[in-house]
Amino acid sequence: MIKGIIFDFGGTIDTNGIHWEKLLFSFYKKAGVEISNNEFHSVYVQVEKMLGNTSIIHSTDTLSTTLRKKVELELLLIYSLSIKNDNKSIREELINKIVHPVLSFVKKNIENNIPILNQLKQTYQLAMVTNYYGNVETVLKELNLIEQFSVIIESQKRGVRKPNPEIFQIALEEMSLPSEEVLVVGDSYKNDILPAQFCGCKTLWINPEKKKNNEIINRIKEVPDLII
Repeated sequence: MIKGIIFDFGGTIDTNGIHWEKLLFSFYKKAGVEISNNEFHSVYVQVEKMLGNTSIIHSTDTLSTTLRKKVELELLLIYSLSIKNDNKSIREELINKIVHPVLSFVKKNIENNIPILNQLKQTYQLAMVTNYYGNVETVLKELNLIEQFSVIIESQKRGVRKPNPEIFQIALEEMSLPSEEVLVVGDSYKNDILPAQFCGCKTLWINPEKKKNNEIINRIKEVPDLII
């Protein structure tokens, strides 16, 4: 019997199974940035490491500020790969062309998912386990998501990152629930599903590219029908 649900944040609640790398790449292409998939992957990974290992992101940074810093760093790397004109005004215009539509997309997804989370909260204890930059609580407050979760475990603050199962064990301890009574919902098979199963939790994998079944779903709104 399920008594608690652990959600991932990035790629799950905010994008409904679309990985942030893929999401950003699509908006870079729409903005006219000429870069290959492989080149962008390299840039994305480098920037993620930079944001995770430095104090670029502050605990008070909103989603908008976080995304802008992320895109600025990515463009600095991309400029050296494909964009010849490193004009500050052109770069600022390009940042806005990427950041604004991405924010709109994410906020719309979250607005659609909040009623689902509120519904689930009536029956289950909700928790969040996320690899984030040290400011996830600020972002959750900004997006009206903070009240839905009784436990929030953020990698940057806990010193352990997914896919290390220890981060899920921390969440289980703070939820005061045994693993067999907890469902984990996430978009990454490596970071969410495998470590959660290792801990003994039940899992739902959000993956719009896979055929859905009792273990794979396309979006958050399918969660209640599978467990209630």
